[in-house]
Amino acid sequence: LSKVSTYSLYIEVSNAPRQATYCEVVQVSPLLHQLLIQANQLSIDYQRADRDGALIDLLLYELEAAPALPLFIPLPHNTLLSKQCADFMQHPDIHSSPKDWAHDHNKSERTFHRWFKSETGMSFQAWRNRVCIIYALNTLKENISITEIAFSLGYEHSAAFTAMFSKIMGYPPTHFQKRFHAHNKAL
Repeated sequence: LSKVSTYSLYIEVSNAPRQATYCEVVQVSPLLHQLLIQANQLSIDYQRADRDGALIDLLLYELEAAPALPLFIPLPHNTLLSKQCADFMQHPDIHSSPKDWAHDHNKSERTFHRWFKSETGMSFQAWRNRVCIIYALNTLKENISITEIAFSLGYEHSAAFTAMFSKIMGYPPTHFQKRFHAHNKAL
């Protein structure tokens, strides 16, 4: 069993480094990781004018610069659309079309796109791809082949899935799978 630690950082709203109106998961660089460890060793009444203040300023800057990872899926407020989104999340399919969804809700495709974006804050395509990415990440952890994952999401070729994954995540699915399993072996 490995030793796990968690660090919390409470930031006053007036100093919030990010402007997102929804939950974000950010990529933690080695520098940001070390800054979080150091910040957790400060007392609550640290001195803003000395090293401690500089450390917090750098930490806030690094948080602002950290890229957001596509690991948050906003759900709509509308109950019928929310149910359809939840069903889709259970069985994602890259070929699920906004035209079909628009038909399901008795809307034109154009009206559906505006409605979906107002409900989720994302375009349908971006939302669908994000759901597929999260499904893929969970499946990659189970050591299922990339080809199987691609087919289960509706791709005809694993190369198209790999391209979509790489575009969104910044690295191919093989990279995630190798890192995940190497990390678990080390534990």
